Amino acid sequence: CSRKRTNQISAMFAAFLVVSVCSAASLRGIVKSAAAPSGSYSGSATVLGETFDGTVVIESTSLADLSITGAVTLSCDDEPWHLDGSEVILDDIDVSGDCVHDNLEKYDVTLEDATYDADADTITLKVKYSVISIDLVLTHDTTMRDLALMMAARRALDAQPSGEYSGSKTVLGISVTADINVKSDTSST
Repeated sequence: CSRKRTNQISAMFAAFLVVSVCSAASLRGIVKSAAAPSGSYSGSATVLGETFDGTVVIESTSLADLSITGAVTLSCDDEPWHLDGSEVILDDIDVSGDCVHDNLEKYDVTLEDATYDADADTITLKVKYSVISIDLVLTHDTTMRDLALMMAARRALDAQPSGEYSGSKTVLGISVTADINVKSDTSST
């Protein structure tokens, strides 16, 4: 029984260390990001006084809604796409009649690159408009579901110990024994 309590104390101490070390970090930094984008991403860039706003909503692993406003206006729903490594590929961008293709052609805009950074959970659109190159970095928008998941993770990290704990440690020939009985979050013996 003493070894079991010692192991519980060790586990509790390890959990305390994890909470202490991670308390300064945001929960988004603790949880690893997804291997593929999901949800909504938005951002803006200002180039030569012109502001461009962009939004990408990932509807599924094969469909996305894209929107850009500013000197160029584009609003396309259900665009076929896929991820190839970190490259976001719009499947029909070269097909006449496709919303993205036709709008880029209308404004003489070129989508030079679209990438997903899994570590930062961002999508970067590199577009060329006339002689101007624009890097539009879209960050993942926090949803109510994201907030609920972060709150649940935080509650799990804040879990309180309860019950009896005991153990001993000998250091430099001196033995220390401790018995702790946690009755509630405000009292112990």
